[in-house]
Amino acid sequence: MFDIIAAAHISNNAIGKNGALPWKNSADMKYFRELTSNTSKINAVIMGRKTYDSIGAPLKNRINVVLTRDAANKSTIPNLFFQSSLDAALNATTNAENVFVIGGESVYKEALNHPQCRNIYLNLISTKCDVNDADAFFPTIDPAKYKLLSEKLIASDVLNRVYEKIIE
Repeated sequence: MFDIIAAAHISNNAIGKNGALPWKNSADMKYFRELTSNTSKINAVIMGRKTYDSIGAPLKNRINVVLTRDAANKSTIPNLFFQSSLDAALNATTNAENVFVIGGESVYKEALNHPQCRNIYLNLISTKCDVNDADAFFPTIDPAKYKLLSEKLIASDVLNRVYEKIIE
């Protein structure tokens, strides 16, 4: 099982612009860091190659799995792995206590429809920024597949929503 964590702009679900987040928001980053690293063991994050490139280095104290067509890449960096599919990435994270898919757009689309996806942690950002020409977006959440569990402001410009998969 795994969860999705994302931040999207409240106006249009933008998550990226030119390979980076279109905003800077410390409350969102703190939430992300705490959720993905809070464990007594070790958590894992799964991301696409463009997301990894935008971060620039493996996230500390987490297993990092990067999805790439060139999964033959072998990393010499501890806790950094390359896989060619979401299923392969999930198999590589069996030692993790919690697994989070952290982006980008195509990885989110696949994860939302994956049978092992459990919850979605979505921060809606209202920080003023230019998202009109954003080039990556969080997919629409299907209300037939996910129900809203909670909604709360974690900062004046960050609305946190947690969705749970509806068991059929």
